[in-house]
Amino acid sequence: VNLEYQKEQYLSADHGNKQNLIFSLDGRKIISLDKNLKSPRLYSVKSKPSKIFVNSNLEIKADSKLVGEMHLVLEANSNPYYSLLNDSSKIKSMVKGGISPRDITSFETDQLTQKEVSSRLNIEKEKAFNTNDKYSSFVLPFIDSGVDSWHINLLGLDRYSPLEIPEAIHERYDFIISLGEEFDYVAPLTDIEITNEVGHILIKFVKKGMDIIIIREINLKKKIVEPSDYNNFREIMNAWNNANFKKLTLKTSE
Repeated sequence: VNLEYQKEQYLSADHGNKQNLIFSLDGRKIISLDKNLKSPRLYSVKSKPSKIFVNSNLEIKADSKLVGEMHLVLEANSNPYYSLLNDSSKIKSMVKGGISPRDITSFETDQLTQKEVSSRLNIEKEKAFNTNDKYSSFVLPFIDSGVDSWHINLLGLDRYSPLEIPEAIHERYDFIISLGEEFDYVAPLTDIEITNEVGHILIKFVKKGMDIIIIREINLKKKIVEPSDYNNFREIMNAWNNANFKKLTLKTSE
């Protein structure tokens, strides 16, 4: 479809579209079915990788209340442009994990284009932690158009045929969480970094004064994982999927 204000759009003929399919057809060939052409025209599609960047400053108040701000930047196929153009509040439902739409008290969209959406969300969550005896945990927020939405959780030891993942993607979360006086950080500090032929992963939990600084970053560069690269892919995904690195665990101060 050619639109005056958006130029060429690739749309599915059999299901709803959240975004221009140009961002998800990397490596595929498209044939024009124009009956007026003497011979079919063949198009090669080159897409840009999806990007998800999240910066969040959160503070734990009395009675385990969590307040703060989250800044989201979503690019290419991770940006559900058509959905947000119709209803920008749908950005709230993209946040999963320990934050739900009802915990987002307000939002402001700084930019909404087909290439990129940038939004700021204000967070207020009552009783944010799941408590077991003296220990409390909070599942870190994530965006539902990223790697976690693929549900690639069980990977066998061996692979003898190529594996196709949904897309190349660069996803990064930076959290600064202020503990206050109610909690102490008890989970081990973490510093994991892996770089190989498939991509890169960085996971960090650092304590600085009363703040916990958390970084979760994954960058997968290839849509097709060859059998020779499978162990590298499996190493990255196993670290990303580790439940211990997806939550903040605290202990009530004595």
